Amino acid sequence: MPARPSLRALAALVCLVLATLLAPEASADGWRLTGTGVRTRTVDSIDFAIYDIQHFLGGSVAEKTKHRVMVADVSKKIVWTMRRDVKAETMQAALRAGFARNGYTDASRIALFVNAFHNLRAGQHVTITYDADTKRTVLAIEGGSAIGIGGPEFMRAVWAQWFGATDQPALGEQLIAKLP
Repeated sequence: MPARPSLRALAALVCLVLATLLAPEASADGWRLTGTGVRTRTVDSIDFAIYDIQHFLGGSVAEKTKHRVMVADVSKKIVWTMRRDVKAETMQAALRAGFARNGYTDASRIALFVNAFHNLRAGQHVTITYDADTKRTVLAIEGGSAIGIGGPEFMRAVWAQWFGATDQPALGEQLIAKLP
């Protein structure tokens, strides 16, 4: 007669499967996906998808709020995948408007960041990473430039583009939706 699995072993297996399915997504390098969304721009009442966006944390935050994620001095990362071609001037103007909307006025740092953008094409990746150990925000554009700018105040200004005063407030909520 074949052996039957014990009830205890079966319960352990169910718990393991549930824990695996319900655990926050994390990569091998320690990044935990906190949410995803689509950045849109509205023109004449029509929404155009500009890029898919993912947000990751390398640490934890005290509360599940956009503000806490924005100001937290923990390693974090944003990854865009362009859905359409966007001219450099268009992206630069949008980022400058975001800095202004959030009251960030360090013109030299803003210029360094936005001028790193060249014409972007559909499918291209843009990665913005803040390293809490070095206190640097690094912008890396696939097939192009990479720059780093120091200081947690600059990181907060960059993260405010999605988590602060924005013309698409629901996107920030989507980017923290997977936080516990």
